[in-house]
Amino acid sequence: MAALSPTQIVLGMQHFALRLLIYRLIEMAGAEILKATADGIIKALKGDTPLIEAANAGHINVVEFLIIHKAQLQAANKKGFTALHYAVQKDNRDLMELLLNNGAPTEKDSVDGTPLQIAASQGQLKSIKLLLKFGAEPNSNISAVQDSPLISAIKALSYECVKRLIKAKADPDKFLYGLTPLAHAAKLPDTKYLECLIAAGATPHKQCTGRTIAIEEAAMVDNRKAVSILFPLTAKLPGYQTWTREQYKKRYLEVLEGLGNRRRYNEAIFGGRVALFEYFSWLYLTSCPGEVMIYFQHFM
Repeated sequence: MAALSPTQIVLGMQHFALRLLIYRLIEMAGAEILKATADGIIKALKGDTPLIEAANAGHINVVEFLIIHKAQLQAANKKGFTALHYAVQKDNRDLMELLLNNGAPTEKDSVDGTPLQIAASQGQLKSIKLLLKFGAEPNSNISAVQDSPLISAIKALSYECVKRLIKAKADPDKFLYGLTPLAHAAKLPDTKYLECLIAAGATPHKQCTGRTIAIEEAAMVDNRKAVSILFPLTAKLPGYQTWTREQYKKRYLEVLEGLGNRRRYNEAIFGGRVALFEYFSWLYLTSCPGEVMIYFQHFM
């Protein structure tokens, strides 16, 4: 075998070194660089990791590939959204199952709340069931979003979601700010939401942030059916004065005609409490037996 010339030796060494470099880059691309990317070190300006970007775009195969290479499932962007948040937002249950089966956290807050709050706000019954199966908490305290999952479902007009959350032990009285779940339901024309919450143990006299109760919220939107349902449940609250039928008759005529109490009468009309007023009128005019609990002194 002929000896190699110095030039051939140098070229061979260069070729070998180049091959080593290529192999090293391949190794790094398969591990270090990919891991760094998957862990979110390389991020877009809005803070999305490749996993979040892939989930947002619905690329299940890419998400699976990144998970295999140890992408961090709990990573969130500047909005607080994780890959699971986007999967829920887009109602992509195949993607949700992939993420949840690999340990994606369900209790992560975002500008739109937890994944369960998002699912409830969009009336996604199957997504709610899946999240609950993987431990999503219907009464979580981590979110700064005003509406609980139960309230979100009520506002989304999703009765099936409301029933499923109640079944999962969602607190029918829980709220952060604004109206109670019962007060939200009391404003709806369809009283099945109201009746569902009452059956679940909701407290009719629980005060909202503005110190109103459910029956008053129903009155403000002239929801007489809801007022009729709530009235027997809230009629015996401590501190409310009982009026006899004769006293009520006098008060009714006074307010109706505005005699000596025009300011209070105007305030009652302006405040939108006409439904309660007319409901009490109905009690009187139909000669409802016994004494009538009157709320005038509470809101007039």
